[in-house]
Amino acid sequence: MINFKNSTLLIALISTLLFACNSSNQTTDQDDPVEEANQDKQLMLTKIDSLNKAMLEIYNSSGTPDIKTAMYAVQNYEYFAHDYPEDPLAGQYLMKAGEIYENVIHDRERAIRRYQSAFLHESEFETKPMALFRSANLYSELGDTSKAIKSFEMFIEKYPKHDFADDAEQMIKITRIGMDEFIKQAQQEVQ
Repeated sequence: MINFKNSTLLIALISTLLFACNSSNQTTDQDDPVEEANQDKQLMLTKIDSLNKAMLEIYNSSGTPDIKTAMYAVQNYEYFAHDYPEDPLAGQYLMKAGEIYENVIHDRERAIRRYQSAFLHESEFETKPMALFRSANLYSELGDTSKAIKSFEMFIEKYPKHDFADDAEQMIKITRIGMDEFIKQAQQEVQ
């Protein structure tokens, strides 16, 4: 005869086995790591899109950018580039992070690092050449003439037909002799 204690144990054991069998045969989208990664990526892209819209709305309504929102955007751009380095958007987001550091936060050193990361990124994107040009220009503004000249020369070498190749040549001259001397020479040439 089966006593109450044994029957309870037997029922618990059978329930556990049935539950284990059922759960191992069921696969859901949440159990699929690829699907979960795609959902995470889509969620991040949605968040970035929302931050971009928020930055634009704040700027359009107040005429000044919101530093806090800009920093959230930079953070999400960098997370995306780190988490999805093979995605072509990664390089573009690093470029946008550089633009925010340069133009909104006014941190030239960080802007240079983001521009360089964007330029070195494996994917090709439309503004990739400008990442190199902008970092060269910021080096010039910071007074690091050797890095500025090397970067401008690299720009000319890699993108000789780019619309800014002539500008890079002029920037090398300006960086070497200084803006005041460059203006003076340009005025003498005109006379």
